[in-house]
Amino acid sequence: MAATADTRRFFIARPAEFRFLLAALGLFVLFFGIIFAFVHTDQGFTADDLYLAGGFIVAALFAHGLMVMFGSRSDTTLLPIWVLLCSIGLSYQYRLKTFQGSDWNTPACWMFAAAPVVLALTTLVFENNRLKWLAKMPGLWIIMAFGVNVAVLSTGVTFRGAVFGPGKTTPTEIIKPLLIIGLAGLLARHGHHITRGTPLFTADSRRTHIIVFGAWLIPAVVLILLGDLGMITATGLLLGIMMTMATKRLLYPLAGAAGVAGLGWMAMRWVGKAQIRFSAWLTPFDYPDTRGFQTARSLFAVFNGEFFGQGIGNGLPQSIPLVETDFVYAAVAEEFGFIGSIAILWLVFAIIRKSLTIARENNDMFSSLVCSGCGAMWLIQILMHVGGVIKLIPMTGVPFPGLSSGGSAMLVFSVLTGWIGAASSGFKPRFQDSRKNIRALNRR
Repeated sequence: MAATADTRRFFIARPAEFRFLLAALGLFVLFFGIIFAFVHTDQGFTADDLYLAGGFIVAALFAHGLMVMFGSRSDTTLLPIWVLLCSIGLSYQYRLKTFQGSDWNTPACWMFAAAPVVLALTTLVFENNRLKWLAKMPGLWIIMAFGVNVAVLSTGVTFRGAVFGPGKTTPTEIIKPLLIIGLAGLLARHGHHITRGTPLFTADSRRTHIIVFGAWLIPAVVLILLGDLGMITATGLLLGIMMTMATKRLLYPLAGAAGVAGLGWMAMRWVGKAQIRFSAWLTPFDYPDTRGFQTARSLFAVFNGEFFGQGIGNGLPQSIPLVETDFVYAAVAEEFGFIGSIAILWLVFAIIRKSLTIARENNDMFSSLVCSGCGAMWLIQILMHVGGVIKLIPMTGVPFPGLSSGGSAMLVFSVLTGWIGAASSGFKPRFQDSRKNIRALNRR
């Protein structure tokens, strides 16, 4: 990229991001060091432990360098927040001994380092209104989501009641961004027929409902065959929220919630896997050694954490099966207590709040819908994970992005957060030489 005058100015235009990033990495070094001192002290410090922590720091700084080098006009807080969340996840997976320092060169560790870089690259590729490129082919994204589901259905491997791709990966995670851009494209094109103030029973309105609901239903049918209750719930709620954002009608999320509840009721009555899930949710202590074991252990961990937590290394997270993925929030709540677990949720809700602010201020309908859809998926994912951990809803086995081990969700939510950043560049004031505009840009 040629070094233009505007590009050179942007080297001083992101100091806020750099300061936030240094603070996040400082907390990471402190956290990682404490975990090593209290949990891994018997193993002795090796160069591999340094590679594990140092590689993540280098990746985070490299991501910031990309944003600076290419003169990004995107929001300056998203990258540091994502880096901080991923650094907590990397440190805690190290505490759980999901991987050791010697595993620094394995895909499981690379995903944590790749997350901030993927966010930066996604932002740079789609910012400055290039996000609108995706609006041209909404049908293609829906067909791709359907194709991914069919591929997993025909070639996937069943493990612990879930269907996985090669190497126990979860290719179905890619359905989330595909549905977001597919539904956003259709709603941007047809949504004006069902906005608030227009009749709901005209021919155009009926056609719009058929198009949008049918687009969601195409991949959803395969999800039902896969028995992926978590993905069906997430995409159903996503559809309702995005239709509300497009039309300003509260009818749709209520209808989406009612639809999800109805599917859950039918599954509870006629699907054996769902019956096990629901019985483990409703009466976990009736089956403390079998189907209710995970939920019971999760509740013990959360309540054992109390307000201030038991302290790093003083909990018993390994007593919860799949704690590194499905129940990582329970382990965090046990050792960090109510304060620590709420602090982590605050990071997530900062991303969600930012997405809503950017969606409201962006003038392009498609970009606004993509941004709100990404924020909605963040909200749905976290509520489903935390809700399952604390027995608010049945456990659906969804990971906590940034904290849970697993690369598919990590990369997908890096892309979603990158799209939020890309949308934020569309309404920022043009860069000028005045110090006033530089300060306004940094505050964004």
